[in-house]
Amino acid sequence: MTQIIPDRDKQKLKEILEQELTGDVNIAVLTQPGSAGLIVPGMPQRAYAETEQLLREVAELSPKVKLQVFNVQAEPQRLEEYSVAETPAIVFGVDGKRNLRYFGFPGGGEFSALLRDMVRVSQKDSEVDEKARPMVDALPPIHVEVFVTPT
Repeated sequence: MTQIIPDRDKQKLKEILEQELTGDVNIAVLTQPGSAGLIVPGMPQRAYAETEQLLREVAELSPKVKLQVFNVQAEPQRLEEYSVAETPAIVFGVDGKRNLRYFGFPGGGEFSALLRDMVRVSQKDSEVDEKARPMVDALPPIHVEVFVTPT
């Protein structure tokens, strides 16, 4: 498979990661290798290999990006461990929490959101105003899903 991030963009991306990442970013990719290329009519096609490769390319650019890749066909218990039901899944972890998940291939405009969230996780910054933080912390946990269409 050819590289996903062009060479001309890798240096700039590396500079951004060096400047912006203040702590480690733990990322787990849950995928199903061997599924790519198999086209079954009526079944959704997912970019398993591309998702894994994209995250590997990003991880190669910074020692602060700690990547783990799990094959859920070989390790189905990882689905429950990471609280996911769909693959490919990208799960960010910090301080033992795994609250931020992406499903599918984060290409196009979604890649910038992935990078922004990577930086926020690294900096342990939710961008919630300090005055509002106690109110937000008092709220019960909720489940939010955001759906996007590829650009």
